[in-house]
Amino acid sequence: MKAMILEKVVSLHDCTEPLKSVDYPVLFREADDQLLKVQVCGYALRSLTFQRHLLMEKEIRSRKN
Repeated sequence: MKAMILEKVVSLHDCTEPLKSVDYPVLFREADDQLLKVQVCGYALRSLTFQRHLLMEKEIRSRKN
């Protein structure tokens, strides 16, 4: 499996926690998987991690069908 890494910085106002780099998968049925590299902190990091989990579950279910 190949992965292409895209870079994106998420700007957050009043971010008091350190930024962390997160690989956010962008999955396509007919194409190679891609990773979106995102800089986030605090609540946004937790939210993005949860969204990534939901995206991966959805893709796994769709591949089974």
